[in-house]
Amino acid sequence: MSESQVRVTENGNNTLSIRNLTNKSIPTVRVFYKYYMKEEGVFVGGIAFTVRLTRLGAGATVTVQPAHYNSQTCRVVMVLTYDTEV
Repeated sequence: MSESQVRVTENGNNTLSIRNLTNKSIPTVRVFYKYYMKEEGVFVGGIAFTVRLTRLGAGATVTVQPAHYNSQTCRVVMVLTYDTEV
């Protein structure tokens, strides 16, 4: 989950804030999310959606509103960082 490098905050308004916790720029960050049925405790569908950020500066925070993302029905399932732009 790249927890030592990136923090993802769910803002409650269909947006995510992605913060670089390091003192170096991160070339690529990918945040994966899926639909989730809270009452049943299960993820829905086979695909995980993704939002990609490039050149996330040292200590920077970026707020994004990903396609298909809904604060009430989605959960972040994975965060990956890359040392090149992909």
